[in-house]
Amino acid sequence: MTARQIQYYRYLRDVLTLSVTAFGGPQAFLAMAIDLLVNKRKYLKEKELWELHALCQLLPGPTSTQLISAIGFRFGGPSLAYLALITWIFPASMLMISAAYLIDFLQANTPGALNFARFIQPMAIGFILYAGQKTIFKMSPPRWAPFL
Repeated sequence: MTARQIQYYRYLRDVLTLSVTAFGGPQAFLAMAIDLLVNKRKYLKEKELWELHALCQLLPGPTSTQLISAIGFRFGGPSLAYLALITWIFPASMLMISAAYLIDFLQANTPGALNFARFIQPMAIGFILYAGQKTIFKMSPPRWAPFL
């Protein structure tokens, strides 16, 4: 196995990690992508990520999916872009299909089993606010907090 193939597998593993954990909208995804793809792995510079993100926002469709594919294309050509797209879409799709079947099963067979779901919305709002704050401070850091 060549060093380039190992880098491709590592990129696909990082895409899989983002696919499973980056729920909460574009703010959460961008905060995690900057942390993992730019700061830790150094696949590209932060300025390049923001430029690719701006380009992907011009296109119709989900920006995060296009961004993952664009980084894969830039890093390894069309084959890595397609593999990154499949890696990005498949786990989240399987997770959502499984969750839909589980919720349908619980609603039909166990009354009151979904009372825990009342905590999901406040948690999601907290995640989105945190990621939004990180993204805003990256774009325009406040003068009162130079250490952020």
